[in-house]
Amino acid sequence: GIKSVFQTEFSKFFTAKTNKNIQINPLTYDKAVLPWLEAETKEIRVIGFTAPRSIEDSISSLGDIDREYVLKPKKNGTFGKFKNFRNKGSEQGKLIEMLSDESTQIKVKVVMEGSTKTFSVGKSERSTMCQIEIDLEKVKVIAGNPEFDSLDSWASDLIKDLRKQIGL
Repeated sequence: GIKSVFQTEFSKFFTAKTNKNIQINPLTYDKAVLPWLEAETKEIRVIGFTAPRSIEDSISSLGDIDREYVLKPKKNGTFGKFKNFRNKGSEQGKLIEMLSDESTQIKVKVVMEGSTKTFSVGKSERSTMCQIEIDLEKVKVIAGNPEFDSLDSWASDLIKDLRKQIGL
């Protein structure tokens, strides 16, 4: 997949520049989330939400509806720190667990030092606790595929943010 291609190509580049080998482990991506754990959560987006039957029955005559439920805090408010969404014992963690049963995916938007990132949280086909989502306002999608230059620019900005957060 993409990780294999990236690891192969980046390993060649890294070895040529440093004369050292590099190994990319699956947990490395989870570590990229660490600087964002203190970020304030500004939005919860529940995708594929199953509404209570009475509401769903009243709109079912309109056809198939792709349901999305968006929660936003009061003006200038937050839902708390992102790390709380990863803690099953917290109020936020319990909310995510409950919403996971009624949806196909949950995303949270967090803000830190003026920068915004979106993460998938809750149950997932993957084993990762959360994933950094591509910002579709910055990455152009053409015929269902990300346009390379905009994806490259977004990834470069993400790497700059991570480097700044870990002091590189």
